[in-house]
Amino acid sequence: MKLSPTEDRVIIKQAEAKEQTESGLFLGVSKAPMEGTVIEAGPECRAVSKGDEVYFGKFHGTDIAYNDIEYLIMRERDLLAVKVHAN
Repeated sequence: MKLSPTEDRVIIKQAEAKEQTESGLFLGVSKAPMEGTVIEAGPECRAVSKGDEVYFGKFHGTDIAYNDIEYLIMRERDLLAVKVHAN
């Protein structure tokens, strides 16, 4: 079975929270990052597609668990930005 979003919704796998900085310092409290990867995009999505890395607001989306994996489902309009990788 496959999870498929409806309308303009996207399914996002949220990035893992960092527990250590690049310089080696350990972070005391780790909060959930507001970025992730689009796993699936609904048929009405125009700005994002599967595999895009995106940023979203802190309180947007609905948490779901599917096959013991945590995802967020939100509307495409709730996305703040798409990462563009320069070649």
